[in-house]
Amino acid sequence: MQVIKNNTIFVNVVFAFVLLEDKPKFNSAVFALFLAIILTIWVIIARRHLKFNAAHPKEVYSKLKPVHPKDLEFIKSVLLKTNFFFASLDEINQKKFAVRVMHFIRSKKWVGIRGFQITPENKVQIAASAIMISFGLSSFVLSRFRQIIVSPDSSFIEDEQKFADGLVNKKGYIYLSWQSFEEGFSNSTDGINLGIHEMAHAVDFSGLIFPDRGYILTKMMDSYLEDMKNQLNGFSEEELLRPYSKTDIKEFFAVAVESFFERPVIMKEKTPGLYEFLKEHLKMDTASILRAV
Repeated sequence: MQVIKNNTIFVNVVFAFVLLEDKPKFNSAVFALFLAIILTIWVIIARRHLKFNAAHPKEVYSKLKPVHPKDLEFIKSVLLKTNFFFASLDEINQKKFAVRVMHFIRSKKWVGIRGFQITPENKVQIAASAIMISFGLSSFVLSRFRQIIVSPDSSFIEDEQKFADGLVNKKGYIYLSWQSFEEGFSNSTDGINLGIHEMAHAVDFSGLIFPDRGYILTKMMDSYLEDMKNQLNGFSEEELLRPYSKTDIKEFFAVAVESFFERPVIMKEKTPGLYEFLKEHLKMDTASILRAV
């Protein structure tokens, strides 16, 4: 749509100058130069638009297949035992959540490595970690990422040339160590959750919440620093965010999302600016949903 609009503007400008060319004093050389500049700008805008669309494919839901009631019951039975966020939802939202989980599962290629056999339960739990973060958003299957790779524990990732428990690769895959994934959900209040962390990166890289990513993430950091400056009661930031958050701004966001789900009441009380930022952009009030946490 944006390319069409730019094309319309281009045609209108050319038409205006064609009319001006009939004027006795109109300089054809100036017109040719101006036309070349306009054409160059239009090509640059069009290329950027196409490049953005390729990296951030639109998620179309009108053709999604219905989810069978038996699948919904299976998903619900798994998540009531393994996902604290799902267990805190009311019945209507649990159904919405379960439907999204099934669509997420269907949209991915699931690959087990180093002998790991991915079970239906594994798929439900991993998909749920993504749906947690995107639950307040209209887009949720993370179309940019086509493959989920799971290993039994930490593995060496060739693309990154390092050992990792989890990572999100812009080539289109999400890698997770099942051991670390399970450990993350075994404690829902420590602010350490591999599944939430990596899916936060996936949502971030998908462009679902930050159209102007650099500016918005900087604004998030500013909110947090203002919160910390206003602390007068000896509050330590380690009570909320683990040290890994200081790696860079992308990791700060992912670690903050972990605490947004696992320590929402503390975050809302101690760093209200950061909490409101995440609440606004993820469109969820986790402190209200997870009252018991």
